[in-house]
Amino acid sequence: MKTKLNLRLSFALLSMLLLLNSFAQKDVTSESAFRYSFNKFSVAFPSSKNELMNNENISKKVLKHFNKTFKKAESIKWEQLDDNFLATFVLDNVTTKALYDKQGKLIYKINYISQKQLPANIKNTVANIYSNYTITSVAKILQDNRQIWIVKLANETNYVAAMVEDGDITEIENFRKAN
Repeated sequence: MKTKLNLRLSFALLSMLLLLNSFAQKDVTSESAFRYSFNKFSVAFPSSKNELMNNENISKKVLKHFNKTFKKAESIKWEQLDDNFLATFVLDNVTTKALYDKQGKLIYKINYISQKQLPANIKNTVANIYSNYTITSVAKILQDNRQIWIVKLANETNYVAAMVEDGDITEIENFRKAN
């Protein structure tokens, strides 16, 4: 029960960071405290504990599970986040992030895909509500047997982030573009 609560809290935190930073503009004054990724969904973590790591500093259990699950992963980069390990890599031409606990258990996986890779049912769900918007980026989050899609959209006046899960869509953010 406590583990499920912790996982849900970590997912909620990750989602909030992902969404809050996805539309944020770069703040040069805080650049030393946070890393930014502008070509994909932005997730900023405090830099004091997430320096890039080599395989020698990663739990053997984590590496064993990672290598078993993602055999064909390329361009692998590891970071330590508190007691967890975050791998960022490319698998089948898809940028992916996978977070493991120190015991080697996969906590979540995020695939950053293009609009063309978005399944038709998800695309239709989004298009039914946001017909005058263009999809700008997509993240597929897998955690605890849940499949969640975060879809970023834009039109002439607004930016929107929407979450799709089990056929239900929820608008998470809606920002008006600056004139």
